[in-house]
This record gives sequence, C-alpha cells and structure tokens, in this order.
Amino acid sequence: MAGETLTAQIIPKGKCDVGMMRDLSALADILADEDISSEPNKVSLPGVKDGGLTAAISVATLGLSAISTLISALSYWSSTRPKYKISVKSGDVSYELTNLNKAELRNVINGLKENATNSAVIEILDG
Repeated sequence: MAGETLTAQIIPKGKCDVGMMRDLSALADILADEDISSEPNKVSLPGVKDGGLTAAISVATLGLSAISTLISALSYWSSTRPKYKISVKSGDVSYELTNLNKAELRNVINGLKENATNSAVIEILDG
C-alpha cells in the first residue's frame, strides 16, 4: 500500500431513498460496534424527527489492521441486505463485496492492503 493508512467515504450511488438512508444508519452503527471511527453525514427531511437520516458515511483514517475490520463489517452488512451491491475503489483497484465467501473476502482485504492508495470510495448501489 502506498501509505500505512486509509481514509474512506461510503456513499450511495444512484437512488438514495429513505429506506437506504435508514440502512446506511444501521451500517454506521455496525462500524461503531466494531470500533471503526466514522461520522454519518445526515440530511434533514420533512417529517423526520430523529436528527436527520444518514446520506453518507465518512470513515476516519484507518491503520492497515483496521482495513480488514472495515471490509468484514461491510460484507456482513451487505449479507443482511442483499438488495445492495457494494464496490470499493482505491487508486487503480476496484473490488466488489457482494456475495463473497471467506477466501474471496481475504483476497479483497489483501488486495486493498497491497495495492490501495491512502483513500477509498465505497459505493453502495441499490441493486
């Protein structure tokens, strides 16, 4: 990896409705449970009283060891919400995180550690 850390943005691609925003909020909770420092980017909508809905998530700078935790958390979240497709793009590398077995997940993690730049964009598409 070009550096020893990775900063990521988790963003919806395509249609981002209230359901996806609630699912992104659940993802932010999973990241917090895994001790991954992240900040939900919220938007206020008429009739929503809980301080807004999550429209994107900024992930704080991660060390190399935390990258596997982030990817595993994304894979778990995706497995509980199979309608979404997740891709991770960093520098010239891109990986799909949908329906991966453990070996494929390890390959993605190792590929990111070896080939990624210091930043990544994680796109979530409502499939």
